[in-house]
Amino acid sequence: MERLHVHYLRELVHRLRAGASQRQIAHDLCLARMTVQKYAQLAAAAGYLDAFQPLPEAAELSARLGPPPLPPRTPSTVEPYRAHVEQLLADGVEMMTIFDRIGELGYRGWSPLTCAHIRAASG
Repeated sequence: MERLHVHYLRELVHRLRAGASQRQIAHDLCLARMTVQKYAQLAAAAGYLDAFQPLPEAAELSARLGPPPLPPRTPSTVEPYRAHVEQLLADGVEMMTIFDRIGELGYRGWSPLTCAHIRAASG
């Protein structure tokens, strides 16, 4: 499960401390109410809802409330041919021949990124 960005976490904690309802926070931040509830519980367990304590730093919030979100990743068009490419690489087949062979299997792409993906597969 992916965590909210730290700026949302700080805003959520700040609003909870100010007495805003979870429903209002969810509406204002365009979040699901269950998401707000989950982070409200985590913040309460960590002691972050005490209005007399300073707001925790971003690094502390990140460490306590979950891993940061990962950037989106678009799968490579070579991915369906990974096993075949790995076998060809293990057999010492050259790059252009690999392209020819996976082309026979239906691969229609060609770009420097494809070369990079094949090189990455080789180790």
